[in-house]
Amino acid sequence: MSLFGFGKASQPPGLQDLIAMGFPETSCRDALSRTDNNLERAVALLLNPPPAATPTVVDMTRPSPSATSSHAHSSNSEDEDLKLAIALSKQEASSSKPTSVKSAAVRKSGTAALQRFSGQATTTNSSKIKSAPVASHPSVKVPSALSSKPFLEQITRSCNRLSPSSLAVDTLLKTLTTIRANPTSQKYRRIDMSSPGFKRALSNVPGCVDLLTLGIGFQKSSQPNIYTLQYVDAARLYAAIEFLTSIKSENYDYNLSRMKRLHDAAINKIIETEDMTELNARAEITRKTPNEPDGYGCSIVTLIYKSSGEKISRKFASDDVLHDVYNWIAGNLGTKCLDKIRRGELIVLSKNQFPKERVGGEEWGEAGGRTLQSVGLWPSGECEMVGKEVWEMEGEDGRKQWETKRKK
Repeated sequence: MSLFGFGKASQPPGLQDLIAMGFPETSCRDALSRTDNNLERAVALLLNPPPAATPTVVDMTRPSPSATSSHAHSSNSEDEDLKLAIALSKQEASSSKPTSVKSAAVRKSGTAALQRFSGQATTTNSSKIKSAPVASHPSVKVPSALSSKPFLEQITRSCNRLSPSSLAVDTLLKTLTTIRANPTSQKYRRIDMSSPGFKRALSNVPGCVDLLTLGIGFQKSSQPNIYTLQYVDAARLYAAIEFLTSIKSENYDYNLSRMKRLHDAAINKIIETEDMTELNARAEITRKTPNEPDGYGCSIVTLIYKSSGEKISRKFASDDVLHDVYNWIAGNLGTKCLDKIRRGELIVLSKNQFPKERVGGEEWGEAGGRTLQSVGLWPSGECEMVGKEVWEMEGEDGRKQWETKRKK
């Protein structure tokens, strides 16, 4: 017996034919059951399913009479949420039988599907086709739309697509947790997709809109870019929150994205430090940096210093050394960058090579005196400054090492 109560059932006639056409097994069994194992009508039903029944949801737009009691929060306990998830999953797996096939068009589409499957499809002039696509390629299956999947699959697939964006995962997890804690508050059940906050954290992130609309139940309102949640479905919230939480602790892509965000935040803090001591130190280190050469015969060095792609660039002479590049970084971004490079907390990588390697291939103290030509930054070079953790995670065996470390 499976988690949601589905056990093995006898195989009805025609089941394998329907599965070979590309329909899900559960849908095939249901269609055959509704049509008394009539293969043609079952195909017609699968091609033109009746409108889905409105799912049972928890209407929490109105507080219950006991909402003000000391035990009001118990209805949102994890046990109750899990029971609701199981009940809703069972409901989605079964629905009432249709009274009749809808139209002649539906019946004809079913017949055509059977003919294509058996290689007997006909054209408008009734001439036989020698080989039908499905008959000659029985393994070809057209995937169904995400909107037709059970809600648990909608949520898990949407969350998996979100995982490389740690900011989106954190934002949605906080949003859904707030909704669950305040189910009757209207302000938490309204999303403006044109707001600066949404654009910064969630706009154009794959899986975001699918999770909110298909998974949670937000619907587009009459106002442009405004989505509202009419009913708070505790089962869907529970499933989404649990899956997003597991991503934070178990997903490599999420954690790599989070490390890059921490690096960007640290660099921003260094850049924004503008007290007089820091400004004087930047001016002093800039005086130690060779002047930018004019004309031809010089190298253009570009440094990408944030994961968002922000960069600085300038010209260097061929006999300038790597220390000059480090001083240029400190003079532009902050002296703490140079301190962190010396301690190995920041790594300057050469993007002229694949895979990326530390510039000079050595520690800072050993490579700093080498000329730009000797370290591969001539006649031009592109570098990237990253945190030590990011460099280790993105290394050749970074994923394997991270997963091994996580399991300990």
